[in-house]
Parts: sequence; structure tokens; C-alpha cells
Amino acid sequence: MKSALLLFYSILFSCSPATNKPEHGSLNSHATAESFFTFFNNFSKDSIFQIARIDSPLLVIKSDEVDESKEWMDVQYVSFKQKDWKETIKITIEELTPDTTRVLLQGEDTGIYLEHYFALRNLQWHLYKILNLST
Repeated sequence: MKSALLLFYSILFSCSPATNKPEHGSLNSHATAESFFTFFNNFSKDSIFQIARIDSPLLVIKSDEVDESKEWMDVQYVSFKQKDWKETIKITIEELTPDTTRVLLQGEDTGIYLEHYFALRNLQWHLYKILNLST
């Protein structure tokens, strides 16, 4: 009797009409991605927040006109504060795609040129790559 009842329920539920579930990868209507600028403000000021949002290990690419090296590193902190730099730095934020943003850190007449790549994953921004083109 139990097996017949179990079979009845399994047939009943397998024949029920499909529900309108979101497609894989689509956002829940109640969940929204964090703003990059809100994220970057926190990322720039809070080292604990930053550590939680840096991929570990982090891909760091060092490149010049002659050589390029790729290294996976455990990066603990990336400074975007002027007071942490001896040189004057300029920060430029560029949205590459809706879920990828590049932050360029450039020293004026110093040869410092660092590109930081951020990706939006699970509604949160993460630093996933640094490209060091400094001379």
C-alpha cells in the first residue's frame, strides 16, 4: 500500500504544470548586484573588506616591452590611497562590460601603471587580476 501511494504521489508531482522559475544565471527579482562605486569605496578604505574580495591566489601579470610573466600570488592589500604612495597617482575607473570593470592606477611621470580587473560574481565585485605595466 505504501509503495502504491508513493508511486501515486510521484506521478502526480511529475505531471504538475511547470512553474515559472528563472533561467540559470538570471537574477532573482529581489536580489540586486552591488554598485561598483559603493563596492570600490569600501574596497579602498577597509582592509578586512578588501581581503574578503580579492581572489586568492590572485593572478598578477608583469609586462614590459620585452618580457611578460604571470604569477599567482596571495595578495593581502592593494592601496588606492594617495598617502600610501610617494608619487602622485591618478585613478581611472572604466566599465568594460556590465560585469567587468578596470581600475587604472597611474603615477604622473613616474612609470607607475597598474591595471586592476574586477568581476561581478554572485552579485558581488571581486578583484581577480592585476596587470603591472610599470616601467
